[in-house]
Amino acid sequence: MKKVLIITDIDFWKGGAGHRTRVQRLSLYLSKYSSLAIAYTKFVDDTDKLLIKNLAMDFTIIFLNEKGQLSNYEMGEHLHRLVVACKFDSCIMEYIHNSFFLKFIPDSVTTFLDTNDIVSQRNKSLGEIPGMEKISSESLSAKQEIKIYDCYDFVMFICEPDFSKIKSLFPARKMVLVPHACDIKTKQVRHSARNIGFVASEYIANIDGIQHFINNCWPLLLKENDLELVIFGNIAKRLSNIGEVKNVIIKGYMADIKNVYENIDVAINPIRYGGGIKIKSLEALSHQTPLVTTSHGARGIEQGIGSAFLVADEPVLFATQIMKLVGNYTVREKIARRGLEFVMNHFSDEKCYEPLIRLINQN
Repeated sequence: MKKVLIITDIDFWKGGAGHRTRVQRLSLYLSKYSSLAIAYTKFVDDTDKLLIKNLAMDFTIIFLNEKGQLSNYEMGEHLHRLVVACKFDSCIMEYIHNSFFLKFIPDSVTTFLDTNDIVSQRNKSLGEIPGMEKISSESLSAKQEIKIYDCYDFVMFICEPDFSKIKSLFPARKMVLVPHACDIKTKQVRHSARNIGFVASEYIANIDGIQHFINNCWPLLLKENDLELVIFGNIAKRLSNIGEVKNVIIKGYMADIKNVYENIDVAINPIRYGGGIKIKSLEALSHQTPLVTTSHGARGIEQGIGSAFLVADEPVLFATQIMKLVGNYTVREKIARRGLEFVMNHFSDEKCYEPLIRLINQN
């Protein structure tokens, strides 16, 4: 078995956000086909250690800065000693902002960058949110980002649109498409539908999306329908006033994600900005829950539009798509079933991660 090291500052053991889910899922798969360790670069407290202990993991976590007292350079030196002593074959950097540590990795080690998204493109999109204009001006330029990519042996992309965009700017031999795989959780679709559900982290684009939905789409749905909008996830911390809106229920974060989707009749993802693939869209489909999302929320899964899930960008059309599902059990059940099949066919562990394992084993 090849020895693989993931370097990250993402507290993936906590869950509740797409970037955490990405690292956790990738790690669990790699641990089956390699000797895996994770080097974590941030401070960890007793609560973190307890959560880590409770994870069913077949890999080692190494705390480079357990007490939070080391500088990045000191962590880099620690990392170098670790890589040399353990004789790692490959190193995966999660994500581009940790590229400072690349210079501490010996040339004999094959290096991978897991991009998650194209930062320059994502921040340009986020800069369109009112009040977030500064994030675009302070972002990496596309040219700077490509320059960092070129420092790695291979660069991983999570969705086809990102892969295709960079393909014309970067050597194809160094690129690998590694989407996000999902667990399949079947459920019985209820004959009557009332609960519209949104599951999200406190990411700024999620906040913008649900606020836009509540202000512009929710009133249209309530005119002639007795529906409830149920909001799950850490996004609840940033929605203090929304609970006052009629028929909106804030549930917050729940660790049992299967139970969350058992209580959702129609999932929505009204996101309008950001980058990469939308893991919450895949998550809804993998839990056999009919989904209505935007064109942006369908990024990277476009081949499922109209059959595996429904898409609309304007409030009236978005409300119409929701009612198409709420008002017809047959349509709702068919979309839920096709959504599940879509994930099974395109986002299984093997489909997503085998190209990465193949590269690791060949180098």
